[in-house]
Amino acid sequence: MVLPKLQLVVSGCVDRLLTGPSGATCRSLLRLELVGSALVQRSGKLVQMTNQMQDRKLITQLMLLLLVAAFAHNLFHEFGHWLVGTLLGNPMSMNLNLAWPTGGQYLEEWHSPAVSMGGPGFSILMALAALIVLERYGTAFVYPFLFFPLFSRAFSLVLGGFAKQDEASISANLGLGKYTVAIIVCSLLLGLVWRGSKRLKLEPRVIGFWCVGAVAAQLIVIGTYKFLF
Repeated sequence: MVLPKLQLVVSGCVDRLLTGPSGATCRSLLRLELVGSALVQRSGKLVQMTNQMQDRKLITQLMLLLLVAAFAHNLFHEFGHWLVGTLLGNPMSMNLNLAWPTGGQYLEEWHSPAVSMGGPGFSILMALAALIVLERYGTAFVYPFLFFPLFSRAFSLVLGGFAKQDEASISANLGLGKYTVAIIVCSLLLGLVWRGSKRLKLEPRVIGFWCVGAVAAQLIVIGTYKFLF
């Protein structure tokens, strides 16, 4: 019974204070407090909206960079074939998705597996360079160039016809197991991506979003190649 009586006494005192001589001042202070509280709430909502807009802007930038990385990787991969063939003395040609000897065949039989190694080798080189930059500066903007080589090789091996891929050709020419070179290449790329993802503290859910974006980027590259060539 003591607590309800105390509440009544306090309530009465507050009522007398608000209706007394200093009531106007008290009411003004209460109004200011309510206005301040409302401003704080609105400010919090504004900050939240700003953060969301910044997040959307960052995601858009990263997805655009992923598309750039997709085209860059395809060209860099084919450039690896072209460079090795040229260094071996073969006149070479290349486009967005192919590199081949201009004369129709290589000068030496062993040039074929050597040129095949150039593509996956340059894919690994691109991912390694991206990881070095990421490790040094800790920036997510280089992550697309680290992630896409792994995705592209896995995508091609699984959905592009395994026997048509460089890794299968290298294994066949060297007399290795059918999947040996593919496992080596993908394992190296996976290790680089794992290191970079750990450096950026990416959650599995976020990497899943990267996979979805990479599928779209890969399909755009394929569509562009079919349209132009």
